[in-house]
Amino acid sequence: MDAADSKKVLKMIPYGMFVCTTKSHDEIAASTVTWVTQCSFKPPLLTVAIKADTKIYDILKAAGRFALHVVPAGEKKLASRFFRPATVEESRINGVPFTMDNEYDLPILDSTPAHLICEIKRIPEIGDHHLFIAEIVDAVFRKEMESLLLQDTGWRYSG
Repeated sequence: MDAADSKKVLKMIPYGMFVCTTKSHDEIAASTVTWVTQCSFKPPLLTVAIKADTKIYDILKAAGRFALHVVPAGEKKLASRFFRPATVEESRINGVPFTMDNEYDLPILDSTPAHLICEIKRIPEIGDHHLFIAEIVDAVFRKEMESLLLQDTGWRYSG
């Protein structure tokens, strides 16, 4: 296989921009993620690939659930706030306001147009990113908006 060609082809795959939030005990984590896809209708499942040597990876495994927030088009700045480890101060994660969901004990970003609550079912551990296969247990739709796509940001996370 030609590595350069492989990289070029992989960069052609479109990805959405999402923020994944979770909480285990008193520790909150949040990260921008792009490798997300629905993988089943019944039950409703999706997959999220998370880099294995990250803090959010460990907290996700311990928590067993997460919220996946849709980043709206034009909100590149919002997505970029979660490229670094989460800092929580006065109901803000990395400066972004959030509210704790009482039913699922998860931080929910106040400014996103929609989010999903997901229960982790399996984590195949292959490669440098592991696949979190999760069942969607709740969906919150706040406002119709286009989603931010990775290729629209000028950033690359593939190849």
